[in-house]
Amino acid sequence: MDSQLRTHPTTYAYTHAYFPLFYDLWVTSLFGTGADAISPLLCRLFPHTPSPKILDIGTGTGAVIRALPAAANGAEIWAVDHSEAMLARARETTQREVHWVCASAASLPEVEVDLAVSAAGGVGHLVDREERKAFLKGLARVLRQGGVAVVSVLRDEEEGNGEGDGAQAEVLALQSEDRIVYKKTPTTATWAGDVRTDRFVVERWVGGERQWRGECQWSILARWDDERWRAEIEEAGLRVSEVVDGEIQRWWVLEKRE
Repeated sequence: MDSQLRTHPTTYAYTHAYFPLFYDLWVTSLFGTGADAISPLLCRLFPHTPSPKILDIGTGTGAVIRALPAAANGAEIWAVDHSEAMLARARETTQREVHWVCASAASLPEVEVDLAVSAAGGVGHLVDREERKAFLKGLARVLRQGGVAVVSVLRDEEEGNGEGDGAQAEVLALQSEDRIVYKKTPTTATWAGDVRTDRFVVERWVGGERQWRGECQWSILARWDDERWRAEIEEAGLRVSEVVDGEIQRWWVLEKRE
């Protein structure tokens, strides 16, 4: 079992059935759709091979798949996430044909791909360092020679702060197109070494009545060590091709070492 599900067996936010719609509304309210940030990078790095294979790691609600360029229309797409609830939302919102796999990022499927993507700082949820090493070794295994992996690290993690440090001091209320209202309490945080655990409550209101109230938690490797990260990349048999700066995250472009 992965570290998040082991540490937060009943409160891990992404596993709540009603959380994924709230997640999409929340992320859009903070950052917009996110497609503008990742689409140009995917277009530039997209493999120019017949019927390429793509792997989206930590797909969540499928944002990366929806942001794939038109060239992906003939691609074989695989998507991995350790939350059945998030995968269900991704299936609803994604028009492409996808092989959906419920698994940890540290247990990637047995498939060879030309492009692997881990977006939205998902690697930060691998708070167990051995789990993160397994993720990188898995990347080296699934990447074909000449393939590319794109892994994002949130700037909040690099700077050692973020959501749990006083963000959104007031209750957040968001409404979906079908008038479902979500309310989120301010986030509180506790620290254990480099790991920050965020806690908050989300409520779902339908027709003026509360339908669901969920206590939500997750843990983040919130103090990032670039030097150790680079060493782990090398140890896994990968190399850093480039690092692309973004407003809220940095994209590490990795290749398989020959």
